[in-house]
Amino acid sequence: MQPCRTGVSGQASAGIAMRYPTLLLMLCTLGAAERAWSQEVRPEPSIASPILLGSGLGVAAAIGGFLLGIAMDPDCDGGDFCIPMTPFATAATTGTVAMVIGVHLGNRRRGDFGKDLAAAAVTYGAGIGAAYLSRNSQGVVYFVLAAIPVAQLGVTVAVERATGRENAARRMRLLIYPDASGGWRVGSQIVF
Repeated sequence: MQPCRTGVSGQASAGIAMRYPTLLLMLCTLGAAERAWSQEVRPEPSIASPILLGSGLGVAAAIGGFLLGIAMDPDCDGGDFCIPMTPFATAATTGTVAMVIGVHLGNRRRGDFGKDLAAAAVTYGAGIGAAYLSRNSQGVVYFVLAAIPVAQLGVTVAVERATGRENAARRMRLLIYPDASGGWRVGSQIVF
């Protein structure tokens, strides 16, 4: 059995053990819990994992969303060739959400899903705005529309990995302090 490491010097630890044996036991238990918690932080995965999973899920969901949109659109009866907006809107929505889910899962859920989704939505909005502003040049519009998913993937991976590093850098501190009644309180502090 390993000796208890409380973070308190040996002489002070012996004094605490004689006066407050329950406190020493609590210090040992909390020290072990803090060491176990700090070892729980997983290393950052390769950048290929979120890129591949995000692009794979995004493409699959965009195709499924497009087919769902065709089935839902009341303007197309199935006999004539038409280009309705519903399939494109559902493809963009399902593809974006699935791409963000794939990036988040590919990065082992280390980042912030809400920030990832917001970054992807802002990138999509900026891309649609750029396409609208360049509507007089058809070649530029097609280029911008093709570049939107690639830009979304890049921005989402960057945000996911950055927020994942922030989350891994956070440390929790366990505190033991005396209260007004002469007893001891246990608290925690998360450093942001």
